Amino acid sequence: ATDEVGEVAIYFNRMIARIEELQLNLEKRVQEQTEKLRASNEVGRIVSTILNPDELISQVVNLIAKTFDYYYVAVFLVSSNQRWAEIVDATGSAGEILKARRHRLQIGSTSMVGNAIATRQAQVAMDVGEAAVRFNNPLLPNTRSELALPLIVGERVIGALDVQSIREADFKADDIATLQSLAGQVAISIENARLFREMDDALNELRQANRQYISSAWEERLQSGKLEYSVKSNLPDTGETKEITVNLNLRDQPIGYIHLETTEEWTQEDQAWVESLVTQVALSLENARLVEESNQSALRERLSASIIQKLWSSPSIDGILQTAVREMGRALEASEATIQLKVED
Repeated sequence: ATDEVGEVAIYFNRMIARIEELQLNLEKRVQEQTEKLRASNEVGRIVSTILNPDELISQVVNLIAKTFDYYYVAVFLVSSNQRWAEIVDATGSAGEILKARRHRLQIGSTSMVGNAIATRQAQVAMDVGEAAVRFNNPLLPNTRSELALPLIVGERVIGALDVQSIREADFKADDIATLQSLAGQVAISIENARLFREMDDALNELRQANRQYISSAWEERLQSGKLEYSVKSNLPDTGETKEITVNLNLRDQPIGYIHLETTEEWTQEDQAWVESLVTQVALSLENARLVEESNQSALRERLSASIIQKLWSSPSIDGILQTAVREMGRALEASEATIQLKVED
């Protein structure tokens, strides 16, 4: 219709179409924001439950690639000499090849990853063909836009998150903000996982050193002879005996065992009861050894103080020599002791 009513109807239909379009765009944006929020929550869950750095990074890069439909996602960490950004994990077949090659980029060089680490700022290429600073990887020929975000913990940059897309200008302001937030979570979680691994390694070394100390200490204690004690009961001989042997373990280091025989059946409760008692036996033995060691050390200190006092009270060289050889020989129960002053030519 060409009259006024017809024109109003045309404008009304256009308005309805525009509203529907806006509604669809709004629903799409809400869905995208929901996915981003879900990804952030999932990253938060991962970083709070995984303490293995390699497993953590692997799950994060795959989650980001899947959630945002990106062509390629990788995490680089700064090398010990602070000169290189070394790839730790990446998605797809290209990522597997780069990991196998131990791919790395120079920090501050002509790459977005190196530049992001050097400048501590996000590097964005909406059109990689026009990017002034970028490493063109032949394994990723379909990349059209790229984003590199520094991984910052406190005042340190520990690496970078590299994201590449097959779509031009694929990184909007809210996308960059979301990925930067994820990069911050990832950086802190990587650092925490690294610290946990270092602490775990240090604890393992301490446990190993402690086991070696316990072993050597008890070997030295047993050099004077085997320590053993047995007791027998006048029980009727039924011809069948049941035996149980439980190790005396002190901090996972065996220092002996307890062997028991009986004519009765062993139950699980009996086994658990004996094992709990054996643990206390091992601890008591170690405490007794430490007390003996402490007493011997205190005795040596008193003996040393007594000898030093006698040496200082001797007014002559002959008196000092006689006192020194006599007191040390007596303390060590030596059959003969000699002291001699001699200047080598």
